[in-house]
Amino acid sequence: MDSPTPPTPPPPPPAAAGRAAWGALAVLALAQVSSFLDRAVLFALAVPIKRDFALSDTQVSLLMGTAFSATYVLFGLLLGRMVDRGTRRTIAAAGIAGWSLATIAAGLAGGYGELLLARAAVGIGEATLAPAAYSMIADLFPPRQVAGASGLFAAGSTVGSGLATLLGGTLAAAAGTGTIALPFGRTIFAWQTVFLWIGVPGLLIAALMLAVREPPRHGAGAAEARVPLAGMLAYLRENARAMAALFAAAALLGVAAYGVQAWSVTFFVRRHGLSLAAAGTLQGLAMLVAGTAAMAAGGYLADRWRARGRRAAAFLVPAAAAAAALPLLCGFTLVPGRAPAAALFVALVFCLTAPWGALAGAIAELAPNRLRGQVVGVYLLLQNLVGLGLGPTAVALVSDRVLRDEAALPLALLAVAGMALGAALVVLARGLGDYPATAARAAEWRFNRAGTTRPGGPPAPG
Repeated sequence: MDSPTPPTPPPPPPAAAGRAAWGALAVLALAQVSSFLDRAVLFALAVPIKRDFALSDTQVSLLMGTAFSATYVLFGLLLGRMVDRGTRRTIAAAGIAGWSLATIAAGLAGGYGELLLARAAVGIGEATLAPAAYSMIADLFPPRQVAGASGLFAAGSTVGSGLATLLGGTLAAAAGTGTIALPFGRTIFAWQTVFLWIGVPGLLIAALMLAVREPPRHGAGAAEARVPLAGMLAYLRENARAMAALFAAAALLGVAAYGVQAWSVTFFVRRHGLSLAAAGTLQGLAMLVAGTAAMAAGGYLADRWRARGRRAAAFLVPAAAAAAALPLLCGFTLVPGRAPAAALFVALVFCLTAPWGALAGAIAELAPNRLRGQVVGVYLLLQNLVGLGLGPTAVALVSDRVLRDEAALPLALLAVAGMALGAALVVLARGLGDYPATAARAAEWRFNRAGTTRPGGPPAPG
C-alpha cells in the first residue's frame, strides 16, 4: 500500500515587497479610509438626524455606537475564522460591497428603524476588512516590513475619521435642508445624500479588491486548511503571557485613545471657550495629520528596531508611546492656556495613535498563519468592546458620578486615560520577556488533530 503523499510545504515569505504587494496595500488602505469614513460620518450628521427623525439622545447614541459596534463585535470572530479558511481578497471585497450598500441604504432610509438596521449592516460588512487585511499583509511583505505596512494600512482609519469630522458637516450643509424626491417615488431628507455620496465609491473599491491577487500563505501552519476553535484556544493557552499582553494592551490603549477622542471637542468648548466648529476642526486636523503620521511612524519604527535586534519591538514601540503620552496627557488636561493645550493635544494624539501599527505587526509575529484572522477578531473585539465601549463612558461616569461637576471633565480625562496608559505599560512590560519565545513557536507551529498545538514537524494529516 502506498504511503500517503506528504502535503506540499508552503512557499517561503517574499525577500522583498514588489509592486503587486504595494498595489494591494494601496487598495486595502483605501478600503480602510472608506470604512472609517462610513462609520464616523454619522457623528457629523447627528443634529439633523435627531431633528428630522424626531429622536431622543438615547436613540441617536444607538445609531452612533451600539447598532454598529454590536454587529461588528459579534461577527468579528466568525468572519475571522472565514478569513483563516478562505480566499481573503474575496471576503474583503464582499465586505466592502456590503458596507457600501448598507451606507447607501442609510441614505434611502424612510425612518429610524430602517436607519438602525442599515447601521447594523455596516458593522457586519466592516468586520471583514481588518482580519483579511492583516492576514494578507503578513503574506505580501517580508517579516522586516510587516509592521510598517500594517501601520500604513491602519493609517486609513485616521484619514477616514478625520475626513468624516472635517467634511461631514460641510457636505450636509451643501445638501441643504428640506427633502428630495427620488425617481422611484421615495422622498428623503437632504442630509441623507451624504450617505449616498460616500457609499457609492465603496462599490468601486470593492471591484478594485477583486482585482488584487490573493497572496500565497507563508510560514509554518499555512498548509493547514481547517483549524478547529479548540486549536486556537490551545495555542492561546500555550502562549498565554504574550497573547494576553497583546489583547490587554489593545483594550487599555483603546480606553485611553477613545476616551480622549470622544471628549476632546467638549473639553475645548468647556475649558477653553472654543466654538463647537473650531473644536471639531482642531480634532479633525489632529486626527488627519498627527494621527495618520503616527500610524505609519509606529509601524516603521517597530520594523527598524526589529532589524537592529530588538525582537520584541512590536511591544516596545507601544510601551514607549504610552510612556510619552502620560506627561502629554497631564499637560493637555491641566495647562491653562488655549494654544499650549492645542499643541499638547496634537502631540498626545500622535502618541495615542502610534501603537496601533506596531501592535498589528505583533499579530503577524505572534499568531500562526491559519490563526491570524481569528486573533485579529479577538484583538478587535477587545479594542472595541472595552476601548470604545468603556473609554468614553468611564470619563463621563467619573465626571458625573464621582466628581459631580461637568467642569471637572479635565480631571476625569486625566484619571481614566492616565490609569489606562499606566496599566498598558505594565502589561506590555510583562509580555516583553515572552515575546521572542512565542514568536519562535508561531514560526514553527503545526496543528495537532487531537486539539493541541505543537511546534515543528509536518502538518497533521487530514
